[in-house]
Amino acid sequence: MKRSAFILMELVVSLVLLEMLLAGVSNAVAITGEFNRCQLVRQQCLSAAQAQLDSLAATGKAMDESVFVSVWPKLTSSVEQSDGEGDWAGLRKVSVTVTGVVSGGAQSREIRVTLCRYLPAGRGPS
Repeated sequence: MKRSAFILMELVVSLVLLEMLLAGVSNAVAITGEFNRCQLVRQQCLSAAQAQLDSLAATGKAMDESVFVSVWPKLTSSVEQSDGEGDWAGLRKVSVTVTGVVSGGAQSREIRVTLCRYLPAGRGPS
């Protein structure tokens, strides 16, 4: 009788420990998935912002909105320009901000990336 009670207690303790281990692993997998989704959206934002800046530098115009949406349908972009100051006088500062939303889990998170570049004064968004 004592021996079977001891085996039963070992079984219960083992099951509780296994359940705690599985809960920890599933939590780690969920956190890793959320991090990966954030990193994917951040990388897409960086690529889109860099493409906008390259378009501005090469053609003097931002990418056409329809092209931008066809490549990055879940992102939005805005382009701002200002005159350079100080050592950058005579150049135009162009700032591109791209925003994406990471959805999933309990809440959604906004990822915003801003890149700047100085271009010759004749080139800028039109």
